[in-house]
Amino acid sequence: MKMMNKMKDLPQDRDETNGPVPIVDADDVIGYTADGNRVDEYDIAATPLALSILAKRGWKNQLVHFNCNNCPMNESEPKPTEHKASVEGAISEFGYDTNVTRFFDCQVDRQWNAAGANAVAVIKSAGNGKMN
Repeated sequence: MKMMNKMKDLPQDRDETNGPVPIVDADDVIGYTADGNRVDEYDIAATPLALSILAKRGWKNQLVHFNCNNCPMNESEPKPTEHKASVEGAISEFGYDTNVTRFFDCQVDRQWNAAGANAVAVIKSAGNGKMN
């Protein structure tokens, strides 16, 4: 297994309708992080879009780690609850199995340590422990 870390670094293939697409082998695992900083509208929209793309490509069961809202913010700043809600909506809409994919919200649910520990465990279990 190999851990995917950057879409631009993935080998590319072509799909007649979608153009270049990354090659994800059946035994690959995927980890994803969405910063969610400053309650940006692009995060609120882009994160569920990314989850929909993974599901459409047939990779949702290969997504083994997902964390969001992992950009440290001041205590006085509003929590990114809209981003959390958009992620939860995508999990439901696209049928993600939370027993396969571990989802962490670092800001709203204060899951910093759990997200970090899970990411390390996933990387270590992905074969040789190196990110490709």
